[in-house]
Amino acid sequence: MMRGIDRLSHQLKTSQAKQQNAAVRPKKEGVSLGDTVEISQNAKSVSDLSELVESAPVHSNADLDQIREKVRSGFYNTSEALGNVADAMIESEGLQDTVAEIAQFQAVKDQLGQVPDVRAEEVERTKQLSDRGFYNQRQALEGTADGIINEIA
Repeated sequence: MMRGIDRLSHQLKTSQAKQQNAAVRPKKEGVSLGDTVEISQNAKSVSDLSELVESAPVHSNADLDQIREKVRSGFYNTSEALGNVADAMIESEGLQDTVAEIAQFQAVKDQLGQVPDVRAEEVERTKQLSDRGFYNQRQALEGTADGIINEIA
């Protein structure tokens, strides 16, 4: 597998060098040696992709075949192997983040459970205001209407 990547890298570098040389050659019509050089976007893309390929981890087909064979043979069905896989999953960053989010969600849910659905003191205060005719005043009616409109919008 590594030879294939080396070959690809060599081909990319050769292609890139040809493109750069083509861009460097001055045109014959009144061009001086002090002119600027522009590298095409394709050459830049090839260079970026080449760097990406070189930095990518190499997994050979042999390694993948070996893992597949272990799965088929039941190697991972032992308690030791399952324990190792479980430990690796628990220690993984993604799972740690998920566990932290679940714990945070549970804490908020517990706090929400302590908030009463109906606050008796507010209900009593509202009843008293209603009995006194507070909600029949124009200002209260407009305030209520505005509140309803704001909730809808």
